[in-house]
Amino acid sequence: MKLVDRPEKRRSVVKAILSGMSFLLPSLGRTAKNGLAVSSGISGLNGNETIVRIDETGARGNGVDDDTDYFTRALHSNVEVVAGKGKVYRVQPLVFVDLKNAALDLNGSTLLIDRPTPTGPSPSGLTFKSSSGLGGCQNLQLRNGKIAYVSAPATRIDNNFAIYAEGVQGIEISEMEIDGSWSAGIWVQKSTNVYIHGNYVHRTKADGITCQGCGANIRIISNRVSFTGDDCVAVTWFTGNDESYVGNTSGQRYSLNVTISDNTCEDGAARGIFLGGVSGGEVSFNKISRTDAIGILLARDTVDQFSEFFYAHGVNNSNLNVDIHHNSLNQCAIASNSRYAEVGGIWISERNRGIRVMNNILNKCNNIHFYCAGNAEIYENKSFSPQWIAGGRVRKEQMLGRGSHVVTGANSASKGWNFGRIYENELVGDCYYAIWVGPGSLSRQWQVTRNRIFVSTGTSRSVRFLSGETGQENVARINAWIRTDNPMRVSVEDNVVQDLRDAPTLNN
Repeated sequence: MKLVDRPEKRRSVVKAILSGMSFLLPSLGRTAKNGLAVSSGISGLNGNETIVRIDETGARGNGVDDDTDYFTRALHSNVEVVAGKGKVYRVQPLVFVDLKNAALDLNGSTLLIDRPTPTGPSPSGLTFKSSSGLGGCQNLQLRNGKIAYVSAPATRIDNNFAIYAEGVQGIEISEMEIDGSWSAGIWVQKSTNVYIHGNYVHRTKADGITCQGCGANIRIISNRVSFTGDDCVAVTWFTGNDESYVGNTSGQRYSLNVTISDNTCEDGAARGIFLGGVSGGEVSFNKISRTDAIGILLARDTVDQFSEFFYAHGVNNSNLNVDIHHNSLNQCAIASNSRYAEVGGIWISERNRGIRVMNNILNKCNNIHFYCAGNAEIYENKSFSPQWIAGGRVRKEQMLGRGSHVVTGANSASKGWNFGRIYENELVGDCYYAIWVGPGSLSRQWQVTRNRIFVSTGTSRSVRFLSGETGQENVARINAWIRTDNPMRVSVEDNVVQDLRDAPTLNN
């Protein structure tokens, strides 16, 4: 065997990175066509910054020599640092404190993080943080490059992120590729005016992109997130977060004005999109596929050690006034290896209020396509072929929805918030129930109107429930496919059951 010296080993790593640069960034997608508001809330650089070209300071960018000091000396407040084009800068973890009005443009180059495998929380690949309160860091931009590691992360070790920001008032992260991380790829904590767009995050051992304990104006738009070890995208609050830190009023433990739009989330080990503490916002035009657990989850505010599928441990809040619209979910939770017992498409847990779910398309997700234990309107959605398939650690008997289109449920945690309307949906494909409202004794009121249900007329349930009397035929069809556990609390009107052969197709 030929002995290979250390510089040659390093060059082999660089060669592998450069050979993969052709797939660096995803398309920015439909933002203009969909009319998405992409204003970042970030002030533009004022034109008075010093522009530093990192190669002119002596950085090599050859992937072999250590360029750490060149970056730490160059990037200061009122400075824009520009890397050489298409290079590989080998650095130790970079930490920047109290930067203001600064930018790092990697210009298509890679930061190759050289560090041993962590044994606990330690500095991330690239860190921006305030030394005291919110605003120590202000108006920061990171763009157009890649973060990778000399030694690829093999196991999850929390609090070791690729990019970490804390206490920042205005940060934009764009057109970055994150290739692996011991924890999340991008983690922004206790910050405001956050704009994360056009990034490609993959092969992380925890979340892809997370904003935790943040204040107002969070934008996560047009990113591609795949093969994560946990949620693909999350906006959440933890129990220890302080609302006053980010300028919220007392008791307002929410991220305000949140947009999660036009992202592609695929092959995540938990949820596609997770919300746990959002007040006012939208989840729209996202494509979510093959997640291990729920496609889109709205969590609740009480931690239950025995039933964690509703929320994550430590999440402090539910969600208020959120629109979930024009998302496409495909095969979420199929053959799931999730640790969560309940799986499904779009899941609204207890104590979520003012939720609107409309114009979404769900196809072949497992257990339940739409579940609501809170307060919501679910309308004008298309649901195709909910599944009931065991896989991994999830058994069929655990999946109580058994392949239903829409299910509501309430327990003591709902505190009277389980009510809403289910109307004008197209529910296509044989199922356990098309709509199942229950248990009704803990619900306030549900209206189920003008839904179109398409099933095979020859199925056993249709044959069993259909009456031979013409006037009773449609009533029997409805009773076969819409279940209400407490009819006194549910209004069922003007729904239609039709033959599956007359159903709309997935593409129309």
